[in-house]
Amino acid sequence: MNRKAKGSRNERKSKALLEDWGYKVCKSGGSLGEFDLIGIKKSGIMLVQCKTNRRPDNDELQRILDFEAPDNALKRVHVWIDREKNPAGIDEINMRRILDGESVEIKPVRSVEDNKRRNNNRRKAADKGKQKTKRQPKRIRSVPAKQSSKAKR
Repeated sequence: MNRKAKGSRNERKSKALLEDWGYKVCKSGGSLGEFDLIGIKKSGIMLVQCKTNRRPDNDELQRILDFEAPDNALKRVHVWIDREKNPAGIDEINMRRILDGESVEIKPVRSVEDNKRRNNNRRKAADKGKQKTKRQPKRIRSVPAKQSSKAKR
């Protein structure tokens, strides 16, 4: 698969992620600007730059940070690694850390289904911890009355 096709496929995957999170998404034609995807919903705007198998270089990160956007806009970079289910996400704070020369752990972005599955597993684990083991009721055995020594003979 050539580089352009792979990049387009990963942009579509990022678009699907944003749509799962409730954004209406526009893909910028030609992707010659700072961002490949623009997601809009009531609570804000998400601007996403997609990369495949590498993070953006420092010049590109600086251009992304310098881009003037509304206060309610979030700037993200999705880094897609081959054969991974979800992209690694870099937010504005980590972009600044990278530019300052700090080492940053880039964590994968979770899809809506992953979050639901994770929350359900946590809830189940918490419920198991809360459940008290039910004690079995004591069985009352009928004990035969002691026979007198006369009855045994």
